[in-house]
Amino acid sequence: MRFHHQNLNGGLSSAVLADTLFPTLLNSAQPASLPDIRFATFEVGGKNRLNRLYRGNVKSEYYNLTNFDYAALGVPLGNKGGLSFGIAPFSAVGYSLETVDFMPGIGNITYKQSGDGGFNQAFLGAGIQPFKFTYVNYSRRHSGKDTPPHKGISRFLYRLSQLRLGMNGAWIFGQLIRQTDIRYPNNIQNLNHFRESIIRPKGIMGSFGIMLPWVQDSLNGRALKEKNIYTLGFCISPSTPIKLSEELYSFNYFSQPVNVNLNIKDSAEKSVRENIRYRLPLQFSTGFNFKKGYSWNAGMEFARIAMKERNTVFSAVPMEDISILAAGISWVPDKFSYGKGTYLKRTRYAAGINHTSGYVKSEGKYMQALRATAGLSLPIGIRTGTGMLHLGFQYYQNTLAPQTFFKERGICFLFGITFNSTYLEDFWFRKFRYD
Repeated sequence: MRFHHQNLNGGLSSAVLADTLFPTLLNSAQPASLPDIRFATFEVGGKNRLNRLYRGNVKSEYYNLTNFDYAALGVPLGNKGGLSFGIAPFSAVGYSLETVDFMPGIGNITYKQSGDGGFNQAFLGAGIQPFKFTYVNYSRRHSGKDTPPHKGISRFLYRLSQLRLGMNGAWIFGQLIRQTDIRYPNNIQNLNHFRESIIRPKGIMGSFGIMLPWVQDSLNGRALKEKNIYTLGFCISPSTPIKLSEELYSFNYFSQPVNVNLNIKDSAEKSVRENIRYRLPLQFSTGFNFKKGYSWNAGMEFARIAMKERNTVFSAVPMEDISILAAGISWVPDKFSYGKGTYLKRTRYAAGINHTSGYVKSEGKYMQALRATAGLSLPIGIRTGTGMLHLGFQYYQNTLAPQTFFKERGICFLFGITFNSTYLEDFWFRKFRYD
C-alpha cells in the first residue's frame, strides 16, 4: 500500500516522516507516521503499464493496462495523533501469453494463458505520538526553580517524546481471473480445451508500526540552519487467516482452422469451492531515513514476506520467501519560496531502485525482480499551491535464470494527485491546527 510519491523514491515507507507544513504527503503504509498530519490530506492515483512476457525465445504481444490504484484521506486527531482511510491494491495481476509447441502426428498446439484482476484492501489506520509533551512538561516544571532539570532525564524524555506508534486494519476483497486456452489449429480431430478460474477473497488483516526519530539541531555547538532528522522505522503485518472461494469453468470445443468461432462440443462444467482456508503471509519491513529540513530525504529499506510456508492456492510451483531491498532519494530545492520564477524550486524531484528476490526457486536460483523509478511532484493549487501532481516513469524486469521459465519486462507510467486543506479553501473541513 504505497502511494506513487513513495514509489518515485523506491517505495520507501517504514522510516519516512511526513512534513508538518503543506504540501504534506500521506504515508499510510506506515501508520506510525500519521501523527505528523497537520492538514486534511487527500491522495488519489493510477498507472499505465505496458509489459511483455517471455518464455525462452518466445515472447508475447505487449499487454497494455491502465487502472485506478488508490484513494485515501488523512486527517489529524487531536494534537497527538492522525487518522487515514481509503482503498488501495493488495495484489494485482495482468498478463497475456501465447506459446506454440509441435507434436508429431498432431501438429502445432497453441497454449494461451492470461490473468487479470487482483485483491484490494479497504483500510483504516491511526497513529499516535503518546509522549509528545512529556519533555516539554518536565522542563516547565523545573523552569525557574533552584533545581535544574536533570540532563540525563531530560535527554531520555526528549528521545521518548519523538516515539510514534500506529496500527492499520484492512478488509480484503476483489477477484483474480486466470484463463487457459489449448488449441489444435491443424488437427480438427482433437478437441480444444478452455478453462477459467475465478478466485475471490474475504477477510481482515492488520499491521503495526513504530518510528523513532532522532533530531539534530546543532553541530559542534553551532545551530544548524536546517535540522537533521535520523529515523528508524519498523512495520509488521502478522500472518492472518482469510477465506477464499473459487469458481472453475471448463469445456471442450472444436473450430475450423479459418474459423475463430467456438463450437462447444459438450456441456460446460462448473464447480465452486467455498471457504478455502488460506493464511496471508507474515511480512515486515525495517528502514532508515535521513531528512534534512524540508529539502532532502534519503533512505534504505529491507522487507521480508514469508511465502515459503503458504499453501499453493495461487501457484503449482512451490513458493519461497521474498526479500526486498529498496533505496531512494528526494529533493525539494526551496519548499517555501514564493513568487515569480520559484515554481521549479518548489518541485519535488525523486528517484529510487527496488530489488526483489524469491517467490519461486528453480535449479537453486531465485526469481529476481528489479524496478528503477524516477519522477517529480509538481506544485498545484490556484491560490495557495497546497497540492502536488505526481508524475513518474518506472522500468521493471522479472527474471528467472532457466530459460524454460517466464520473464517479464515492461514500463509503467505513474500519476497521482495530493491535496491539502487550507483555512482559505476548506475551512469547513479542518477545525484544528497544531504547530
